[in-house]
Amino acid sequence: MENNTKNLSLSVVGGTASTDTPAERGRAGQAENVKFGREFREKWFMFDKGWVPLNHGSFGTHPHPIHTHRFSLLHAAESSPDAFFYVQQAPALRSSRHVLASLLEVPASDVVLVPNATTGVNTVLRNLKYAKGDKIAYFGTVYGAVEKTVWSVAETTEARPLRIPLEVPAKMADAAGGVAGAESEEARRNGASHDSIVAAFEATVLREREKGNKVKVLIFDTITSMPGLRMPFEALTAKCRDLGVLSLIDGAHGVGQIPLHLATLQPDFLVSNLHKWLFVPRGCAVLYVPVRNQGRIRTTFPTSHAFRGLAEGAPDGSGPLLPEDGEADPRDVGYFVEMFGFVGTLDVTNYLCVGEAIKFREEVCGGEEVIQGYLAKLAREGGDRVAQVLGTECMGDEKGSMRDGVAMVNVRLPLQYDQLSVEVAGNMGALHWMQRRMIHDMGTWIPIFWHAGCLWARFSAQIYLDVADFEWGAERLRGLCGRVVKDEHLQSGRSNL
Repeated sequence: MENNTKNLSLSVVGGTASTDTPAERGRAGQAENVKFGREFREKWFMFDKGWVPLNHGSFGTHPHPIHTHRFSLLHAAESSPDAFFYVQQAPALRSSRHVLASLLEVPASDVVLVPNATTGVNTVLRNLKYAKGDKIAYFGTVYGAVEKTVWSVAETTEARPLRIPLEVPAKMADAAGGVAGAESEEARRNGASHDSIVAAFEATVLREREKGNKVKVLIFDTITSMPGLRMPFEALTAKCRDLGVLSLIDGAHGVGQIPLHLATLQPDFLVSNLHKWLFVPRGCAVLYVPVRNQGRIRTTFPTSHAFRGLAEGAPDGSGPLLPEDGEADPRDVGYFVEMFGFVGTLDVTNYLCVGEAIKFREEVCGGEEVIQGYLAKLAREGGDRVAQVLGTECMGDEKGSMRDGVAMVNVRLPLQYDQLSVEVAGNMGALHWMQRRMIHDMGTWIPIFWHAGCLWARFSAQIYLDVADFEWGAERLRGLCGRVVKDEHLQSGRSNL
């Protein structure tokens, strides 16, 4: 049993611990002449031959060595379930947390694993204490489930939602010379920028103070979902600190897509999916809470065995797991880590693949710097090529800050608002028709969404893609837009929507 436990723990981190940084290990282990793109996709990933994966940002995926590793863990769990859950799982989970903490440059005692970013946001918001006049602020580009969480919290606490408007309007007329969308010329002139976003937040805080209210916490993204744009999260974190507002970073698209140096950034809370951009099997996310704020997190959601009630007579926080052999790791002693070590019976084999994912990225791909550099370059070049094919534009601010280092790109579709009937625009019928045609007829999926009065498509760059894949997607979109202009989406009937 001891040997099995040891081997499981070490296999999770991909070998013995190294004192090198992840970037140094990546450069040292980079495969010579590694070539990303279609050949890389066919060699390392498990997509169907006829599927072109242009939407990595929604659900992510992982290469087959990590898939194989996870199934070896599932086999271990089913071969001897009691040994796996009572004895082997805890040290393996700790190993995953330690290698992740090294990547993020923070103590392992500040990071725990949760199923997804939405769970992490819920955990933070539902643990905070609120008084009358407290506001939970967020921007108009917030992820939908996060905004609904804020409103849900408002139903059972004194907190109230505070939405800060944010749109990134189109910059140019369409190819036919008409106005691209329905937004005003004033919105075009005053398009969002990183500076204006930070200024809008500060003005909101000061305005609420004049009303006798308090912005308790600001939720903001590293990179927003749709549209996929970089937020000034570094500047917003610093401004929160200056204004006495708690910073909650929704980094769902952070880890694996852009560098995150949390020891320098020092947010109050951060969550980030690992199954999107780090190649960890879904669903898996990191919740970072520095020690200064861990006292605010009283319980997991759902509450489980390690919870320690404060009221007299509350049961103790002992759980079902056996204590590990030997002395406890001093980096892992604390109520915060203990709570998240066992949150009911769950399949956490995906959590135990973090080390294997990072190992693949270092040894096969060349490390984070190489991967992220390729993604940013492909998103920019591929996005510009899509815009050229469609005769439109890529979304962004004048300085280019919102596209800086981002692996997703948003391209406006060549459809005017008046080309879509009021009925169709209202029920998003054309949008849904186009996306169903992609799935059923074309073997791909490109998210399409409304923003600032226009329809946009979001492409995701990844190491298994190249510019030719973006061009392929652009030609399909151009064809679909032509069919919408001819009202084909209205003629085909509801059964085809």
